[in-house]
Parts: sequence; C-alpha cells; structure tokens
Amino acid sequence: MFRWVSGFKGVSMPSILRGRILALLALALLPLPAGAEAGPPVLDLATCVAQALAAGPDFALAAANLALARATRDQAAAKNAFGLSSSAGLTRAVTHTNYTAKTGNSISTLIDPNANVSDTPQAGLSLTGPLSTSLSLAASQIMPESGNIDSATRVALGLSTTLWDGYAGGRALAALRQADYSLAAADSQSAAARSQAVYSVKQAYYSLLADQRQVDILTHSLEARGADQARTQALYAAGAASGIDIKQADYNRSLAALDLRKARAAALVARQKLSALTGRPLDSEYLVAEIETLPPQPPRAAQAVATALASRSELRQNEFQAASGRLALELAKGQYSPSLSASGNLSLTQDWTQPRSTADWSLGLQLSYPLIDSGTLDAQRRQALYQNAAYAAQRDQLVGSLSSQLQSAVDAQGDLLARVELARMGLDLAREQHELAKTQFELGVGSNLDLLNASVALTTAESALAQSRSDAQLGDLALQNALGN
Repeated sequence: MFRWVSGFKGVSMPSILRGRILALLALALLPLPAGAEAGPPVLDLATCVAQALAAGPDFALAAANLALARATRDQAAAKNAFGLSSSAGLTRAVTHTNYTAKTGNSISTLIDPNANVSDTPQAGLSLTGPLSTSLSLAASQIMPESGNIDSATRVALGLSTTLWDGYAGGRALAALRQADYSLAAADSQSAAARSQAVYSVKQAYYSLLADQRQVDILTHSLEARGADQARTQALYAAGAASGIDIKQADYNRSLAALDLRKARAAALVARQKLSALTGRPLDSEYLVAEIETLPPQPPRAAQAVATALASRSELRQNEFQAASGRLALELAKGQYSPSLSASGNLSLTQDWTQPRSTADWSLGLQLSYPLIDSGTLDAQRRQALYQNAAYAAQRDQLVGSLSSQLQSAVDAQGDLLARVELARMGLDLAREQHELAKTQFELGVGSNLDLLNASVALTTAESALAQSRSDAQLGDLALQNALGN
C-alpha cells in the first residue's frame, strides 16, 4: 500500500513500522546498567517545615527577640516584687585627744598617748517591696579595747513606703503592666515572624515543586521532539517529507532543549532558596514530594475579612500597643497629683558599761508636688495622647488595607482555580487534536507537519495545566497568609 503526502511520493508503511518495531525491541533487550545509583531523596512539606523550625535563621531571630522581651518583663516584675538582702561589716575606730596649752606668749599642742580604740561588728537585713517599700533591721556591738569607751549594743528598725505617687498600686506596678503589654506584643510579633517564616518555606517548596513539574514535562517533551525529529528525517530520506518538515522538527527539538535547560536552572535556584530557609547546604540534591490536591474554593470576602481581623498578628500587636499607650497617658496625668510617702524609725541602745538603755523613734510624712517644671509634664501628657491617636489611626489603616487586600486575594484565587479547569479543558482538547493528527497521518490524509504542530501543542497544554495548578496552590498559600492562618 502506498500513499502520497503533500505531493511527495509515499513509502510502504508496513516496512517503516517493521523497522521501528525491530529497533524498539533491540533497545528493550539491552541490559540495564549494573549498580545504578539511587535517585536523590524526596522531601515532603512537613519535613521541610520541621527542618526550618530546627535550623532556619528566621526562627532563631524570632526566638531571640521574644527571649529579650521576656527578660525585660521579668526585670520589671522583679522590681515590683519583694527582695531581701543582707550586709555585715566590721569597723575599727581609733580616737586621739589633743590638748592645747598656753605658756607665756606661746601656744603648744599636746597629744594624749592613750587613744580610744574600739571594734564594732555590725549586721543587717533589708526587705524591699512594692510601692518603694523598704524595711531594714540593723544591729551593731561596740567592743572597746582601750580608752574611755563604753560597751554598747544597738538595734535599729526602719520602715519607709510610698502611699501615693499618682498611680494606684505604684508606678512600679504600672511599669510591670506596661512590660506585660510589651511582652504580649513581642509574643504576637514572634508568632507573626514564625508564621511568615513558615509561609516563606511553603512558598519556596511550592515554587520548587512547580519547577520540578516543568522539568518533568519538558524532559518528556525533549524526548518526544527527538522522536519527531527521527521520524521526520526517516520520512525525508524516503521522500515523504519536505525540507520545511525537517526545519520544523529541528526547531521544535532545539526549543525543547532550551526550555528544559531554563527549567532546570530555575529549579536549581528554587532548591537553593528552600535549602537556605531550611538550614541545608546550598548544593544539596533532593526533590520535593508531589502535592496532587488542589485548594478549596476561597471564602467570601466578608468572611475572609472577619477571619483576618480576629487572626492577624498586626491587629493584636496594635491592641497591646494601644493598651500600653492608655496606661502611659494615665501615668502622665498622674504626675500632676502630689506624691505622699511615710517613714518610721525605731532604735534601741543598751550601754553595758554603765547599765542604761535608750530608745529613739520617729514617724514622718512627706508630701511633694511639682510647682514649676518648664512644661515637661504637659509635654509628656501630650506625647502619650498623640501616641494613642497614632495607634488608633494605625488600626484604622490596617483594617482598611486588610479589606482591600483580602478582596483582591479572594478574587484572584477564584480566578486561578477557574483557570485550572480551563487548562484541563485545553489539555483534553490538545490530546484529541494530537490523536486526530496522528490518525490522519497514519491514514495518509494528514501531513507530518500537522503532527509536529499537534505534538508541540500537546506539550504546551500539559505545561499550562501544571503551571495553573502551581499558581492555584501558591495563590491559596498567599490567601491563607493574608487571613493570618
């Protein structure tokens, strides 16, 4: 049976098919190379995230910032808590008495060789607490060695506290509450940094997966273009194909080789980025596991905004900052009120040389109030007031930005999912067109050039579907990040 193609004389198809079948059988019977190396390891998404949590630099930075805020808060808590300290010492006192004598017109100074010498050991305890409270207990013993010094024991008890300093519970308590707000904000910021780092890892993972898909498709494409080229050359040699067919087949194979090289280079860069985020060496060789499932349809914009307002860390940070700002304003206003403190002292002394004891006590109140401060207090009040206004404006700005951002993300994700379905339809159409072109070629009613073009169109459709799936997965990842998940 003979056929004519585009005006060129046909050849016996059974002979061509018989030759190709024998060639394929010969290739199939070739022995596989012994000791073939196993392929690179395959990492799944959970493994990459776990490696980033354990060794990634972003997570280490977030943990360090949170530890710093916690240490600052603990320092403020310690200043508002009770503390106990002790002291001990020994004092040696030597006193010489000088006498002045006048003889005639001259005055002379005489030093008494009998000095007063005593040793005094002392010990004390000091208890500190909130409201600048201090309770001290001290004891000392005078032990004479020579001279006219009495042996005596002295015990002293002192107490001082602030009754009012402009804030209920004391400014140290206010500082602790502000440190609590700062720690909560830092904790929220650390969680946001952690989420952002996880997002970066997932984004790098899906990007590498997208490049892997393209490498696989383009590898098969290069093989198919090579087969097309070999078939076209055989047809040309038999006079069943034209020079245009040869040029088209050569062009298709060269383009497939360039596309594959470009995809491999992109995959290498994506792998290096993922390696850096997970703490792996940049030259690590591995693949990432396929994720077949597509994300669900996005929520409605109103629901997405409500979810983001309850989950986004920036809004939680703003709430803690605003609470701290309100406390700062309250403290600034409290500086206009007087400060009242109380103190009391009691001391007991027992003289053992001349048996007698004395007791001294005192009570005191101190009231202080700023009279002239050159506007410092008012400036502090206005600073706190304006800072609170800035926090309120920042929240309004965040809410407005989130609303528009989520509306755009929801619309974009819906479009990406629709394009996946459209790409599937395009692939089905390209497959049918390729089968049609192949059948027409085999029946002699279609040209080799049509089959070449249909083969390229099929690869393009496969690549488009893979890219649309990757775009939808990356789009859903961006949407979840915008939602605060």
